[in-house]
Amino acid sequence: MWRIFDAVFVNQLFRADERGRVVFYPNGVTGRGYLVPPAREPGLRAGVRWLTFAALVWVLVVIVIVPRAVESWLGYTLPLPWFVAGAGLVTVATVAVIIRALGRLTAGLEPVGK
Repeated sequence: MWRIFDAVFVNQLFRADERGRVVFYPNGVTGRGYLVPPAREPGLRAGVRWLTFAALVWVLVVIVIVPRAVESWLGYTLPLPWFVAGAGLVTVATVAVIIRALGRLTAGLEPVGK
């Protein structure tokens, strides 16, 4: 399972430069890259893997499970503007948490000039 998950989500953020060194692109290949020392690569890949997995599970919970639970508890369907507003607030908070986590993962890595 993890091989497919890594191929779809994690490996897209890692590339080799012209010298064969591993470069991590936390914001995709169009963003800034960071050189990854060989000793740190497994831990960085694992951190990105778990962060991505947690984000996917969180989206499932926020978009599918919580609204259905609230609707069943209240006994009626949530109005669309409430759902959109709630999902928007949670999305902003989630993006902030992901940015902070990526900042911690890249702490101490040397930036690569574009």
